[in-house]
Amino acid sequence: MEEKKLSVIIPCFNGFRYMGRCLEAFESQTNHDFELLIVDDGSSDDTYGRLIDYQNKSDLQITVIRNDKNYGPGKSRRIAADYCKGKYVGFCDCDDWVDRAYVKEVVEELEKEAADLCMFNNYRVNDNKFTVDDVITKLAGAGSRREILAYAPMSLCRTVVLKALLNQVTFYDLYYGEDGMVLLQLLIKAKHPIFCKKPYYYYYMRESAAHARPSKRSFYDAVEGYSILKLHMEAEYRDELVFTGIKNLIYAGTLQAFKAGISRREILASVEKFRKENPQYINNKYFASLNRIKAVYIRMVYYRCFLICRVMAYFHTYIMGK
Repeated sequence: MEEKKLSVIIPCFNGFRYMGRCLEAFESQTNHDFELLIVDDGSSDDTYGRLIDYQNKSDLQITVIRNDKNYGPGKSRRIAADYCKGKYVGFCDCDDWVDRAYVKEVVEELEKEAADLCMFNNYRVNDNKFTVDDVITKLAGAGSRREILAYAPMSLCRTVVLKALLNQVTFYDLYYGEDGMVLLQLLIKAKHPIFCKKPYYYYYMRESAAHARPSKRSFYDAVEGYSILKLHMEAEYRDELVFTGIKNLIYAGTLQAFKAGISRREILASVEKFRKENPQYINNKYFASLNRIKAVYIRMVYYRCFLICRVMAYFHTYIMGK
């Protein structure tokens, strides 16, 4: 196969029926110097067969990889990374899509700036309403690598990275939040990251998606994910590690735990362990950057007001945002 400038990894579990806009977006790219690596993650429906049919009919350079069982997106991305032949690697979820200038403009920016990582904004698509998630303004204005690590969104899909840099990080077999583990490693190791304010990625808020459903596993993965981040960040980036734990474990993790009906005792054990390691975490230097309602919720967790937390979790979508 011809070597392409960019490799794009797309994990897919029972998801071909949602891939229309994703595949159409890549078909319509203004620059076709890319390859797609689509991982069928042990689908139980006809996804694999339909992917093979599409591969045979499409003019795009597509490699379909089939897992023998459902491993989750973390291991699927790791498997696909070994097949990538591009100089750069990007990521897309099967029900999302990219701007038609994604390949051309992001690669041009990387090469013009001699950068090893590019992050960009995305649209959040909900009921055909398109809202820009502007995470880049704060990152572009960050005065240090520490601030970049503290404010980075935990998503690989807003990122295109030099393959040589990707080879230096570890993928973890988590089902939820695994891409954040990879992204923070990349940001620690990147020598020249750049930030583009244009939204090249379209994040579709599909109600049936795994991340949208209450899940006990998402809480357990948040607990394990924080332990993983300690290996990479604790020695040099302590404040940033704690702030990431506040966002991912104390906020997002416990929200999922309350929604999924995990017992008070089990939630308390994890948050108390975090508090024991970080006794004054609500005084973290980045805490003031959280929005007001999230900050209130986190304080309720800190003071063990779990009944209030359960009520806030119940009304999460309406009063707290995603």
